[in-house]
Amino acid sequence: MIQGSKRVVAIVPARGGYDEVPYMNIKKLGPIPLVAHTLQEAAKSRYIDRVVVSTDDEKVAAVARDYGADVPFRRPAELTTVPLIKSVVAHAVELIETEEDERYDLVVMLQATSPFRTAEQIDEALDKLVSEELDSVVSLREEKALMWRVVDGKLTRAFGKAGRREDMEPLFREDGAIWAMRREV
Repeated sequence: MIQGSKRVVAIVPARGGYDEVPYMNIKKLGPIPLVAHTLQEAAKSRYIDRVVVSTDDEKVAAVARDYGADVPFRRPAELTTVPLIKSVVAHAVELIETEEDERYDLVVMLQATSPFRTAEQIDEALDKLVSEELDSVVSLREEKALMWRVVDGKLTRAFGKAGRREDMEPLFREDGAIWAMRREV
């Protein structure tokens, strides 16, 4: 259980433009925009003190505000196509701490494109982070798949043997739903 003295901020990266699907984060998934699923669950968390959306786009910002998120800044253009989301999260945390004289102990990054995590799962990740004194906790999805790779121009089994998917040793893939970390990380 997280002690009351720990301040927690959730950062939700949500760009406006995507090459494949423009305005994907505000397109409807069911009755509400994609980003709203994440914002609603973050708002239900027992631990999150503040939900901040990092976006480069006013339309996305307006939708985020409609669903209760803070959007205190626009993400600069140089951070809209960075290969690592860590720099987007670091920018958001540093900016809100500097400009608003806030200090957070724990940071949770919730990607809008992974909308099916629950508030309970967010809280479980934060509980684990604190109770086990970890630096970070990342949500994963188990994958049991017949994987292939290209070696010297030819398809080759990734694991060297054929078999049924059910009999494969599982791999685990980051799913982007929850990344909880200590502020220092």
